[in-house]
Amino acid sequence: MTLRFKAGWLLAALMLFVLGGCGGGGGGNGAPLAAAPAPVAQAPEDQTGVVGILIKDAPTPDFTRIIMVISRVVLIPDDDGHQVILLDEPKEIDLLELQNFYDMLAVSDVVPIGDYEKIRLIVDSIEVCYLDDTDTEVCEDAIVPANGKVDLNPRGSFTVAPDTAILIEVDVDAKKSFHVVGTGNGSIRFRPVVFVDIQQRQALQGLLRASGTVGDIDMDTSSFDLCEVDTQLHTDTNGCLKVNTAEDTSLFDADGEPILFEDLETGDAVTVYGIAVVVSDAHDDDSDSSSDDDSQGDTDDDSDSDSDDGDTVRMVQLDAIVVQKGLPEEILSLSGTALTAVDEDGLFALELAEGEELDQPQIDVLVQAGTKILSAEDLSELDPSVIETGTVAEVNGVIPDAESGVLHASLILISPPEESRDQLSGEVTSIDTETFMLFVSDTEPEGDRCIRPTADAHFVAVTDLLDGGFDVEDASFSDLETGQQVTAIGQDGADSCFDAEDVIIQLEEEEAPAT
Repeated sequence: MTLRFKAGWLLAALMLFVLGGCGGGGGGNGAPLAAAPAPVAQAPEDQTGVVGILIKDAPTPDFTRIIMVISRVVLIPDDDGHQVILLDEPKEIDLLELQNFYDMLAVSDVVPIGDYEKIRLIVDSIEVCYLDDTDTEVCEDAIVPANGKVDLNPRGSFTVAPDTAILIEVDVDAKKSFHVVGTGNGSIRFRPVVFVDIQQRQALQGLLRASGTVGDIDMDTSSFDLCEVDTQLHTDTNGCLKVNTAEDTSLFDADGEPILFEDLETGDAVTVYGIAVVVSDAHDDDSDSSSDDDSQGDTDDDSDSDSDDGDTVRMVQLDAIVVQKGLPEEILSLSGTALTAVDEDGLFALELAEGEELDQPQIDVLVQAGTKILSAEDLSELDPSVIETGTVAEVNGVIPDAESGVLHASLILISPPEESRDQLSGEVTSIDTETFMLFVSDTEPEGDRCIRPTADAHFVAVTDLLDGGFDVEDASFSDLETGQQVTAIGQDGADSCFDAEDVIIQLEEEEAPAT
């Protein structure tokens, strides 16, 4: 097998954080699994809280597709209480479509309040695809645990409370989650590397992309229900997510032409790009909606939402930045590098990255009134002048005229220049207060290398469990010990040390002594 990336820790996929469940009947962590109760209108005294789970992938150019099927996500408490199933239906995800977007896996407003320590997900299968030396796409199944179990452990427990809603952001790092086993025609093994962030207000590490059909429309608050979404919902919202729009929300028809909110109709198929927010405030019938002018990108815990019964609403909603008529399969999402700046007609040429779905080397892109240009790094809005020769971008939109072949853009995400990053793997031989030594055998010359984690370095410990599963836990410099196998990702520093931005500690579960 010839892959266009270094063997060792190869690309990645893991994913998601969200509620760990066991792979089959009983829990294996004390009490049996408990399915979420039937959805009912909730108030704080009901002793339940709201949890939403989002998954995202770190950018990587080495694979063309990573198709993961997750069959279960379960939340495990830090006592002997019942485990709570958030997802119990197979969900197929292409992780590489989530390099700039979150996918919402599940939302529940009936999670029992309390402290939780672990999230378990059951991965049924993973298919990875890449281009070989002849630019032919090759796909193969990655080796996953026999039981599919991946346990995710944020550092310290987290609390589900009755008066708040939380968003669990799971950032998969596909660059580090797969590695080649053996030599020659070796297999690709999945060893998850993922980072988890828990928010009580809004998810700001990326846009949420959700699609479905338009349900009820509220013209007074410029909001609508997004129904038939590919998200498992244990809520009293009739299977719909609320979408709020604001004055600066951009809307487009199926041909990529700008439209007004009034042009939306019940039953329209739409794709929404926006910020996931939580609403957790009591209100009455006269309260304002969370779609007021400051809701987008700046939603506080005291945001209001409309309701007909005056109960406390604690729910995940979506503040829309772009609404595009059409489902994801009808909307192109193309990555590449700009060959020109934007001209006076709003056009620029985009050289497509390898593996994109269009069988052509480049495409003309139209930046029109309402097209959102955002930084993929912090979601700040940018001017078309930032697009120049060499700019790396992901363009989302449609081609209404096959003859002209021009892509009418609704959303353009600008990526920062990619920094060259290397990786070193080996055994920890010594540790001081700020650096550690790593014996590296796969570089020339082999021997000890000084590793200096950066101030904001990410540490994660991945343990191979005796039952074949994995335990993934946030870690820190203090968790390093001599003799551990470690992978450091970063670049050479100004001195002899290697500046590591990510440190992955590889552990194996020890068998308990016989008694």
